[in-house]
Amino acid sequence: MDIIDRTLIFELSKNCRISFTDLATKLKISTNEVGSRIRQMVNDRLILKFTVVPSPLIFGNDAFLFFRSNIPLVTERVTLLGVQSCVEYISMSKDHTEGFAMIHYRNEDDLSDLLNHFGQFHKNFIDLRIFRLQRSPSAIHPYPEMRGTHVFEKVDWLILSHLREQGRLSIQELSIRTKIDVEVIADRLYFLRQAGLIDETIYINPAQSKKESFTVFCLTLDLLTQLLQEELEWELREKFKGSFWKSWRVIDYQVLIIGFLCSSYSEIDKVHNFLSDLAGLKSIESIMGGVTYFFPDFRDEILEEKRTHGWFSPEQWVELS
Repeated sequence: MDIIDRTLIFELSKNCRISFTDLATKLKISTNEVGSRIRQMVNDRLILKFTVVPSPLIFGNDAFLFFRSNIPLVTERVTLLGVQSCVEYISMSKDHTEGFAMIHYRNEDDLSDLLNHFGQFHKNFIDLRIFRLQRSPSAIHPYPEMRGTHVFEKVDWLILSHLREQGRLSIQELSIRTKIDVEVIADRLYFLRQAGLIDETIYINPAQSKKESFTVFCLTLDLLTQLLQEELEWELREKFKGSFWKSWRVIDYQVLIIGFLCSSYSEIDKVHNFLSDLAGLKSIESIMGGVTYFFPDFRDEILEEKRTHGWFSPEQWVELS
């Protein structure tokens, strides 16, 4: 992967339905090159899926679960952990002894059930911690009533049932499959997007590139303010131009989590050294990711519930490979 591939992944993670033409304009390359690069990443299984799904933030909040084990977690054990409905994905280090999970939870009971589930199916954890994440200002909708499934219309569930599995289906193809007018689909997708009710994103497995890993750095600071976070993010953009990274602020603690897509141990060390020089830093911890396993979460359960309880007729449901 080079800087163009990483930028494509970043843009697709924000909007998997963006056109190749718009991507070409953003990156100042040809549309043919955009298509060729994306197809290659799909063929290499670096990009696993384009998907559109109800945003977890309308149901609750996000969290990271960090873990370490004194024995490697085999694939079957990871699969058992991922069955829990709050887990979206689990990313494992190369030796499968540490990693992290992205969690979507609706209430404190969900988090308690999650910890019990992980403890039940793997007895060899030597470290198991949950960090609840604050919403970024852009993720906070100005209208509190725009949360929960009641804001979705019946037609929305039908549209999402198809886009969940194939997020880049054209509106014309959606119209054929759902028997809904093109104009209606376009209007509903526009509304859902503007209201922050859907995530249009991609699933990636960095380890498929044989070099990439998504490493998470957990920073504990004396004082963490919104201004300090913004200043740090600006410095990261300047220092690591072309790198793919995200940051999350933790609830109740002076902790900032920064995830970097790194291609070598030297790059991980470079990021670590830069972050170690931050003023007011009390401690820094890195958790290696790599091979990433994605799982259905409670949003899939909601989609299935709407499908099976007469929200739309069974003949309109198309099983997508």
